[in-house]
Amino acid sequence: MTKSVNTTQKNSVLAATVVMGTAGAVTGGVIAAAKNICEVKQNNIKTNQAVNNVFKESAGTGIAMATATAVITPIGIRNPIIGILGFTCVATGTKYLWNSMVSSEKSIPQEQQTVLAEKSAKIEEEKREQETEQTPDTSAKKNAQPEKTAAESEIKTTMSQKSEDSESDTKTTISQKSDVPESGTKAAKYKKSNASEKKDK
Repeated sequence: MTKSVNTTQKNSVLAATVVMGTAGAVTGGVIAAAKNICEVKQNNIKTNQAVNNVFKESAGTGIAMATATAVITPIGIRNPIIGILGFTCVATGTKYLWNSMVSSEKSIPQEQQTVLAEKSAKIEEEKREQETEQTPDTSAKKNAQPEKTAAESEIKTTMSQKSEDSESDTKTTISQKSDVPESGTKAAKYKKSNASEKKDK
């Protein structure tokens, strides 16, 4: 009889442990999923990281509930308040140990750092693309400036040639004008000399 009672108690403890562990796993998974969905929408973590967090939280909560059930149920505490407090203490301690082992609290900031690093890399790439798009315009402007300077130099050379030609033309005209009176005076002198010679004869 005692063996049958013990076996029934063990079976009932195992059944309660399995049920509570399953319920804890489902509850923890739902809470973690709701939290990580918000993080994914805000681009704080990636989808695969959110799935890992959900699995970790679900497993930790299930193990904590199962452990608390396996510890408190065999004791047979009749006072429900004491039983609930004991169950809560055991479950909380187990979950704390699970979190310290898995270090899920430290993994979230690291994941956020990786996401931030990726965002900063994307921003830098966009800046580089904008700079590369702006550089052809500047190079075109730089190429246009030598063309302008070349055209200006050509204009200056043509203007200087025209000014030199005009100066040379004015000089030639002035010289021609100066030569005309001299030739006229020479002719007059020649006529006078011829007239004087005729008178002498």
